[in-house]
Amino acid sequence: MKVNNHLLKCFFLGVIITSFSACGCFKKFSSKLIVADDSKIASKSFLKPIPNELILKNPNSIDPDTLCQLKKDLGIIPPNADCNTVSGQIEKCACGENIERWTIPNSIDDLTIERAIGTVRAEQGSELEGGGITRNSSLQMAPIDSIVTGRFRDKDIIQGNFPPNVESTNFTSPLLKGVTIPAKIKEYNSGEIIVAVIDTGIDMSAFKNNEIKFLNSSNFNSNNCTSNPNNRPTTGWNFVDNNSNIGDKNGHGTFVAKNILNNLSNSQEKISFLPLKVFSDSGTGTIWDIICAFAYVKRIQSETNYDIAVVNASFGASIEKELYKEEDFLLFKQYIDMLNGESVVISSAGNVGDDNDIKYHFPSSFSSNVLFAGISSTNLLSVAGLSNNSELKLFQSSNRGKNSVNISAPWEYIINLSNELEIIENLFDGNNKGLNFAKLEGTSYSASFVSSKILDEILQNSSPLRGSLLLNKYLGKQSIETTLKENVKDGKYIKK
Repeated sequence: MKVNNHLLKCFFLGVIITSFSACGCFKKFSSKLIVADDSKIASKSFLKPIPNELILKNPNSIDPDTLCQLKKDLGIIPPNADCNTVSGQIEKCACGENIERWTIPNSIDDLTIERAIGTVRAEQGSELEGGGITRNSSLQMAPIDSIVTGRFRDKDIIQGNFPPNVESTNFTSPLLKGVTIPAKIKEYNSGEIIVAVIDTGIDMSAFKNNEIKFLNSSNFNSNNCTSNPNNRPTTGWNFVDNNSNIGDKNGHGTFVAKNILNNLSNSQEKISFLPLKVFSDSGTGTIWDIICAFAYVKRIQSETNYDIAVVNASFGASIEKELYKEEDFLLFKQYIDMLNGESVVISSAGNVGDDNDIKYHFPSSFSSNVLFAGISSTNLLSVAGLSNNSELKLFQSSNRGKNSVNISAPWEYIINLSNELEIIENLFDGNNKGLNFAKLEGTSYSASFVSSKILDEILQNSSPLRGSLLLNKYLGKQSIETTLKENVKDGKYIKK
């Protein structure tokens, strides 16, 4: 079978070139390299309110009569219903957290919804005091112009589920004939460091034998986390579809994980990955699913001694000030702050050249003192993209902000795809053996590079510090470039 130029142009996994705000298709760069075409950056992605959805934390903290009346006013239960009526319009956060999403009928006007939000805030007090309510919002990365290959079609690979006590599994898909994937889901060992990747999932088949470990989180997939019909080991959770299928048909999360792994300094055996899928295969996501993922991380930390030291959040969207107030983000910010003391949250600054001090970016701007009356999320690190040439300056498409961006890291990375060659050859009858590298561009990968360096900081120095203390120590060691100070706080940067 002959591979035509169009297939080569947009082939394999769909490497994303932005932090969920834009992407480009692939073009053939040479016989051995595919590259995301940065000239095809799409328009910026904005947070978009979902008018008829509310996210409510700790509803039981509200006076029962008040809560009942709210449900009736918002059409959650009928006006004459018993207050204990179970409503199909209330969904609990997956994995047992006390967070609910209320889906309100379209017949309920906006003024009634705003009145309900005000009632809850008056009843619970500040979101930062343990309660909270906000409207849900969506964010969308541009569709990926690529072929969906057979590698994403094998059910077991998609789910990342393997029979217990079996070292490898042979898959029977015609496109994957002869491919052997090792069982990579492992129990936690004391001394290991876990990195949670909140993204589109991770394709486990994209990693070499014994190259990567995934945390066995089956014990925590209880309460609402019940989708494991074969009683197999599972890792992480799919908050989009509410099941254990963390597979990645998109590609972004897989390459974020690859970039973290590839830039570690020979300490891979002490790292476990926890994939948390909050974006669909087409790139859509909601604040609801992201909050649930953060709450899941906190739950594991609260119930175990598992060391989830790094949370990689390579996603984001611009915030339109006419649609949002600062208090709309206090509930989300609370979940970042809840991880302080245990986790550094690493966020991409964005890829459209905006100044995040002026045009706020979700969630990376939350590290800035320009929001929330100067009370920033001190365990949140915002990462811009550094140009790869010898001159120390930001890449032209990278977002910036001398108050809201903490550090800059390289914009561009080359990933070896040699492990995928067997799958590629099966798909193309061996006619594409020269295609074995991918070029990644964007602050998603700048952020994942910094994730790897903070993991190195912990392992190489046996650092007991976590959260903001670890973050401050790490930043204190980084280089300063005076010319960067107008775009990055203190002019901090790190190079490969």
